[in-house]
Amino acid sequence: KIEGNIKSDPELIVIATGLTVDQEFNLDDVQKAMENLWQMNVFKDIQVYGEQTDNGIAVVFAVKEYPRLENLEISGTDEVEEKDVRSKFGLFNGQTVSPQHIKKATERVRQLYASEGYRNVQIDVKSYNSETDTGKVLLKIEIEENDKVKIRGITFHGNTAFSNGKLEGAFDDTK
Repeated sequence: KIEGNIKSDPELIVIATGLTVDQEFNLDDVQKAMENLWQMNVFKDIQVYGEQTDNGIAVVFAVKEYPRLENLEISGTDEVEEKDVRSKFGLFNGQTVSPQHIKKATERVRQLYASEGYRNVQIDVKSYNSETDTGKVLLKIEIEENDKVKIRGITFHGNTAFSNGKLEGAFDDTK
C-alpha cells in the first residue's frame, strides 16, 4: 500500500519497490524496497510500517514527494545566452526537483560562466510553491555575472633559462 503520493503513480511506486501483492517477505526485502524507492530520487521522505489485515501484515510505504518543476525563470543573463544557461541548468517542466538537482544544475551553470571568463558569477536560486498546482514549484534563477577575470600582468622571478618575452608568449592563448 502507498500513502502520501501526490503526482507519482501508486502502481509504479509498488513496482519500483520490487515487492508484489501476496508476496511473503522479510526485513531484508523491505529494506531493499526502501533502497529502490530512494534511488528513484523522487521522494524526500519514506516511512514504512506494517498494517494488520485478515491475511497477515500489509506493508505500507508512506512517501513525501519532492515537488515537480512548473516553470523556470532566469534573469541577469547579459553576457551568456539565456538558452545556454537554461540548457546547462538541465531541468524541465514536470521534472522532480530536489536540493541535489538544484545544486548540480547551479554548478553546471557556474562552469559555463567560468568557461566564458566569468569566474565570479553569483547564482541565486529561489523556489516558490505553485499558486495553481499542489506539488509543483517555480524556480527563479537570478544571475549576477560580475566582470570577467582578466590577467593584467605577469611577473617572472628567478628566471634564468628563458627570456621573459618567450615565457610571456606561452601565455598568449590563455583565457
